[in-house]
Amino acid sequence: MYRTDDPIADFNRHDAEQQRRIIRFPLCSECGERILDDDCYEFDGNIICPECLKENHLKRTVDYIVEEC
Repeated sequence: MYRTDDPIADFNRHDAEQQRRIIRFPLCSECGERILDDDCYEFDGNIICPECLKENHLKRTVDYIVEEC
């Protein structure tokens, strides 16, 4: 990383570079945020971040157990 004697300019240059890299990451189809995790999930062409998968799709199996007749 190139540094000068101006720490503010150095930070601004570093921050701009980070932003250029971040925009390459995919957007979550549900929350619209960039997915910066190593993993994401794809369902029917929709990319979903781990947070949305857990928050919106994780269900407890016990809630789906059918009562005996």
